[in-house]
Amino acid sequence: MTAARGANGKSLTIAGVTFFLTDPHFKIVACGSEAAAKSAGNVKVKWYGPTTFDVVKEESVLQSVLLLKPNGVVFAPGSPTAYNATIKKSMSGGTPFAMVDSNLSKPYGLGAWYITPQHITSILEKPLAKMLGPKGTLGIIGLGAGFAGDVARYAPVITALHKDYPGINILPVQYGKADTNVSAQIVQSWLTAHPEINVIYASNGPQSYGVVSALRAAGKLGKVKVVAFDDTPAGINNLKSGAVQMLISQSPYTQGYDATKALIKYLRAHPSSRPVAPGHPNDHVIPLKLITKSNLGAALAQIKACGS
Repeated sequence: MTAARGANGKSLTIAGVTFFLTDPHFKIVACGSEAAAKSAGNVKVKWYGPTTFDVVKEESVLQSVLLLKPNGVVFAPGSPTAYNATIKKSMSGGTPFAMVDSNLSKPYGLGAWYITPQHITSILEKPLAKMLGPKGTLGIIGLGAGFAGDVARYAPVITALHKDYPGINILPVQYGKADTNVSAQIVQSWLTAHPEINVIYASNGPQSYGVVSALRAAGKLGKVKVVAFDDTPAGINNLKSGAVQMLISQSPYTQGYDATKALIKYLRAHPSSRPVAPGHPNDHVIPLKLITKSNLGAALAQIKACGS
């Protein structure tokens, strides 16, 4: 039995759970979540998760959080399958979930706020091709093998580039595990084995920081172009300095705000504990934005609003 619902203005407790709590991206997600709670009134939100990327630890955190009996959970899944049984059981018991940043292999939540392969290809293929040139070499640093939410950030782009720009050389994807040091080591090995590399694409903020660190040490900043996910404060600083040429914003504030708002709306419309049916439609495509020095204003405003 979950805690008393928020009908007639009664208080609600929302838990946020992520696979990487200290990633600046998720701090902005949490900021949006907290803003939605404040706007709704009489809602408390608290976020939990491991301090490094870890799927096993996230499952453990989720189990512990559910023992606290929150009314609902905003969840950033580090795996499309690892948590399905836990979430299905919780939804059956009356605890609604809303997914952010990625999705599960089955639509157990009220909805999922994340990017789609079609969207990332439509905004990124041509800018990458322009940076690379007709015979360029691209290195891609992903999060980890099999992480569907991360694979969606680069696999469709690889397919499109192979089809439309066959002269571009795309190196095998390497995995930085959201670790700055691991990512820096990958770049160091590429610079030795593939000195012709001219663009590196990192699928999250911590990996991009490692890319910049390695290029700086090698005297290659600006010579090797960098494209990366997440308009975090560190990412913005790298863009301003010219170490990074383009950032991809996945609207983290909007993800957190909209998912939390959806949970609150559901809970106040269904004050008694009951099985929670998956949302229809389950997918909510978030707005992706390419950020360069010329359009920094909106990203800076978002970061400032979150106290970063």
